[in-house]
Amino acid sequence: MGMHTFSAIPDIEPDREAGIETTATALGERRAYAYCAACWLLAALVFGLVHPFFAAVLGIYPVVVLGIVASGVDVSEAYWWYPAINTLVGMAVTMAGLWVLLYG
Repeated sequence: MGMHTFSAIPDIEPDREAGIETTATALGERRAYAYCAACWLLAALVFGLVHPFFAAVLGIYPVVVLGIVASGVDVSEAYWWYPAINTLVGMAVTMAGLWVLLYG
């Protein structure tokens, strides 16, 4: 939900003009950022119930959103960072899972 809404933030104005309703158009830019950060924070907390490592890794997402908002980086540019972030987070979670399977 966080990534889906985040990916719609750059399109808020064109979507509104075209009559397309998305979570981002309903919330507006500032609240959409807050919603994305909240979704990712909740995911980190829930996964933290499985293991604190997952909370730490997934906690990167809300921190990145807050950094984007605080620094004023254009969301259209920041959106393209996410394939790399998703790859690194997925790799970390996968490698941790494999480590646990192999070394208990």
